[in-house]
Amino acid sequence: MSEKLTTADVNQLYQHFERSAFRLETLPQYVVEPEQRSFEKFLSGEEPDVVDVPGYQEWLGWVVQATGAGKQIERVRIFSDTPTAYQRWEARIGRHNEAVGERIRYLQYSKALSVGIPVTAGDWWLLDSVRVIFLRFDEHGRPLGGELDEDPDRVVACLRWQNLAFKASSRLQDTPALRA
Repeated sequence: MSEKLTTADVNQLYQHFERSAFRLETLPQYVVEPEQRSFEKFLSGEEPDVVDVPGYQEWLGWVVQATGAGKQIERVRIFSDTPTAYQRWEARIGRHNEAVGERIRYLQYSKALSVGIPVTAGDWWLLDSVRVIFLRFDEHGRPLGGELDEDPDRVVACLRWQNLAFKASSRLQDTPALRA
């Protein structure tokens, strides 16, 4: 059985886990209003800064607190075979996440498909290997909420995809296409 969630529900729920939180990101671009200033600065050649994204410093503080308590926060970002400007920005700003303990890896779209990850199924958070939040976005990448699912078959599928994604992905320093 699944439960429909608003964007606000999703933003609260994924922060509540006991051991591990894993996010799979699949879109070429997300349209999240607080990120726009930083993204525009990046497009003009400036280095993105955490102060350019409202709420980002709070996120980093939360990551420090969670990882300091022994919790694991990980994500794999699937990027286009020719990375979008947004994906390059995301990789650049993601360095701040990694500096405070979040583990981020990158996987090229064609490679994700070849190893069996259903990238067209969308984004999700896997929490404590027992529940999944399937995220919903409009055609432009704006968040529309999500769906909480604890069905064991779907959780096991996400665990399998998580393992495939980690095995096939690389750290940023080993992903030349995103370091530009």
